[in-house]
Amino acid sequence: MLQRSTGLLLIAAAVLFCLSWVLMPGVGVTDAAQIFALVGRSRSMVLCSVVVQLMSSALYVPALLAISSLGNNAAASGIRWGAGLLLLGAMGSAMDAVFHLMAYAMTTPGLDPRPLLQVMTYMQGPGLRLISPFIVSFFLGGVFLSIALAKRGAISKASGYLYLLALGCVVAGAAMTSAAIVPARVVGLAALGTISLAQAATGFE
Repeated sequence: MLQRSTGLLLIAAAVLFCLSWVLMPGVGVTDAAQIFALVGRSRSMVLCSVVVQLMSSALYVPALLAISSLGNNAAASGIRWGAGLLLLGAMGSAMDAVFHLMAYAMTTPGLDPRPLLQVMTYMQGPGLRLISPFIVSFFLGGVFLSIALAKRGAISKASGYLYLLALGCVVAGAAMTSAAIVPARVVGLAALGTISLAQAATGFE
């Protein structure tokens, strides 16, 4: 029963993470002016995205705490490291949601956007670099956790292959975006969706 609830929590966290980015009008956008334009046209969707992303971050916590308690051998040590990294990544996802909430607040009708653009430019530069280790941990943690669980025999290697597919989406998508074949948003959603699918597959197994 504990394993079943843990798996369901991880599935829910992964699905909500993907949904939060589907609701966002821009994926991977760091230009402050473009962010203001995109968020300003879809403020209600952005607010929904923030709420969903924070819910996702919260659900990762009980799921990963339960997973990290599996066993006490060498393989379990790898599981704890993977779960710990992914937990740091969940913190990074929550931080990212706050960035989106700031963009929502800054695009309130009637506000002068000129001074606020300077703040958003800083947040998308030095501010983003400050939380980037947490964001990287989200992706690396999922990979390490998948490998460690597969070594222990708790899951198959299917989720690991999905992470490779996500990497392929990024590499191929970058080339297609540069050639103006596919919009950057589509590539970003495909990669994030595949990563969410890999985490959900881990929870399912």
